[in-house]
Amino acid sequence: MNSLEQIKAHYELRNSEAQKKMDERYYIFSQFAAFYRELLFYKILKSEFTSFDQLKLLEIGAGSGYNLFFFKRIGFSYQNLFANELMDDRLKKLSSNFPQITIIAGDACEIDKSFSGTFDVILQSTVFSSITDYHMRKKLALKMKELLKPNGIILWYDFYFSNPQNKYTRAVSKKEIKSLFDECEYKFYKTTLASPIARRIKKAYPFFNIFSFLRTHYVAVIKKK
Repeated sequence: MNSLEQIKAHYELRNSEAQKKMDERYYIFSQFAAFYRELLFYKILKSEFTSFDQLKLLEIGAGSGYNLFFFKRIGFSYQNLFANELMDDRLKKLSSNFPQITIIAGDACEIDKSFSGTFDVILQSTVFSSITDYHMRKKLALKMKELLKPNGIILWYDFYFSNPQNKYTRAVSKKEIKSLFDECEYKFYKTTLASPIARRIKKAYPFFNIFSFLRTHYVAVIKKK
């Protein structure tokens, strides 16, 4: 089994296990996690750009398009939204949810060179943690830098603290992010409470979120020098 087939197999298993976990506690956790993540995204984008309607955005591993709803809400136009997705079942949902956008199917590392230097914003959300091989991570990082405009930004959301119960993923440390995206500038923000804690505390999430040592993910801003 090659690396790409392994990623597909892992995603299928993760989807199956996520469905088993879905209950009221998990739903509350996911909503709070999304709120704080999107708030960070919004603040970052407002600090980098004066308006959003002319910006071109690409999401790597967009799934069914959950994050794209957020970007549309804050002012990105459909014609400037691009989404890459590897999994066939997710591609069908993505096409159904966003018939107006440009969808790039398949391995993100193989996105055509005609898109080089096209995007103002490139988002990856928990894609790198699903790739356990460093060399494949590096290949994707190089592709993302290639696709980015000189003054564009990469928005990163992924966990830096591994879950020992999840054998299908590997955390990405701050040191490794800097290694993957060398010769870049970085800003890091901690977000998302540890899932086992967040599911127990439910609506007390905002209080516990005060304590940054309980958070397990980075939102990062990466710029080419």
